Parts: sequence; C-alpha cells; structure tokens
Amino acid sequence: MSNRMRAVGYAATQPLADNATAEGHASNRRVELTMDIPMGTKLSQ
Repeated sequence: MSNRMRAVGYAATQPLADNATAEGHASNRRVELTMDIPMGTKLSQ
C-alpha cells in the first residue's frame, strides 16, 4: 500500500449505530477509504 492510502478500522471505537441490534451491527460493518492527494496534482477524468 502506498503512503497516500491507508486502511483503518473504527467499528469498535467509533460505531455509527448501536451494536445491540442486528441492524446496528450491520451499519457498523463498513469500509471507509481516504486518499491524500497532494495539492496541485492533476487528476485525469
């Protein structure tokens, strides 16, 4: 993985919903991606 992309799991420490219900538990099972793109980088379309 490059230094501009990273994966971090937050479900246990930053849940979006209550883990006491099946629906809440499903909501917390997620993947969030963050890309750090340097200023001035030209992106292709």
